[in-house]
Amino acid sequence: MRLHHNRIGSLGPWAIGSALFRSNLSLQGVSIAVTASGEGSIQQLNVKARRGDKAFPSIQETLEGRVVGAEVEDLNSDGLPDLSGGTRQVTSKPGRSTQF
Repeated sequence: MRLHHNRIGSLGPWAIGSALFRSNLSLQGVSIAVTASGEGSIQQLNVKARRGDKAFPSIQETLEGRVVGAEVEDLNSDGLPDLSGGTRQVTSKPGRSTQF
């Protein structure tokens, strides 16, 4: 099993364009691009995945908090990668973990 994680930046001077978080992941021949952007405590999460020439349906979701991490693993051993991400709250509320 091959796991590749390339986090380009999150929060601060490493931001690229308007994206506050950007991560390129791959596992089992599937490449996944994760970006999050926005201001304040609301972020727009965008996930694009593809295997070779086949693109999977994109995911767009509004999240509360800033995206601080993304990881990929085959959690249920079905041969397809599962994406997990985490957020950090801007306020005193606890962060969250989300899986796709």
